[in-house]
Amino acid sequence: MGLFIHIDSEEEWNIFAERTKEDDLGLILFPDSEKSRNKASYLVSRGTNLDRKLFIISRRTKEVACVSPKLFNGAAFRNYFSKKGDFFTYDAKTLIHFFRSFNSELGSVRFDTKLAAYLTGDLGREFSYLGVAGRELGRLVSQDPREEFSHFFEIADMLQKKLEERGLEKAMFEIDLPLVRMLADMEDRGILIDRVFLEKLAKKLDKKISELTSVIYQHAGEEFNINSSQ
Repeated sequence: MGLFIHIDSEEEWNIFAERTKEDDLGLILFPDSEKSRNKASYLVSRGTNLDRKLFIISRRTKEVACVSPKLFNGAAFRNYFSKKGDFFTYDAKTLIHFFRSFNSELGSVRFDTKLAAYLTGDLGREFSYLGVAGRELGRLVSQDPREEFSHFFEIADMLQKKLEERGLEKAMFEIDLPLVRMLADMEDRGILIDRVFLEKLAKKLDKKISELTSVIYQHAGEEFNINSSQ
């Protein structure tokens, strides 16, 4: 396990930020959204986000830093994340919501391990961080997240290699990753729809379905439940 530290004060944060200013940084929340997706206590809001911890992983020093939520009260701390950018993340969209709940904005994201795991995950549908870690590292993982967060960049590099080998880089970096912030915006603000157009479209489709149903019955010589899977 890499060096694990708690950052509870601005002074401790400034030391860490200076030490890692030229380094790649990984960001992850724990418990993560996949692990707690069915728990109402993890809805995105300021109150519930106080129950989640932000971990920052340094590629070069292999430090895993657990950041106190109270540091988000400081403007300098919040501005650091919006200005630095180029982060490696697990679940960038949830991280964007997390930062916005503290009136902050997450800077640019270079790589997202959860998105890469979705694109390359042809075995199983477990996409919690520990699930992805176990699949990529090929072993049982510790349920102590600190022990596995130190492998964050090892996992990211493995997934990057899979994207390259399977020709999925364009899907990742030109489609999925750029859409993350847009999807977060849609979830925050909602979307506008043309209700009149959709109502007209629904009537048009209903008519077409009715016509096709009649043709199917004619070919079959009898009526039956078209929607049956049997």
